[in-house]
Amino acid sequence: MTGADNTQDLITAWRTVFQNEMKAAGKAWVLFKHGTVVLVGNLQSVEAVTEQARQIMQQAGPVYPGTEHGDFNVSAKDSIGAGVRGEG
Repeated sequence: MTGADNTQDLITAWRTVFQNEMKAAGKAWVLFKHGTVVLVGNLQSVEAVTEQARQIMQQAGPVYPGTEHGDFNVSAKDSIGAGVRGEG
């Protein structure tokens, strides 16, 4: 599978996970190069959403086990898998 194919598969998968709840909650999401997804407020433009996601990634910094950035919760998402949520 090429990188482009994998990216499209990830987009399809995340759209399936978020299909209705993100619009209802007024949120948007950004998929980064290595598969990381960041949920952000639903801003007016793609550029604004992208910038907010980049800022969140910069502020959260790298993840180190045993720190608040390394803490996460896993929750079931019906039959499609599980969601992982971290605070930081």
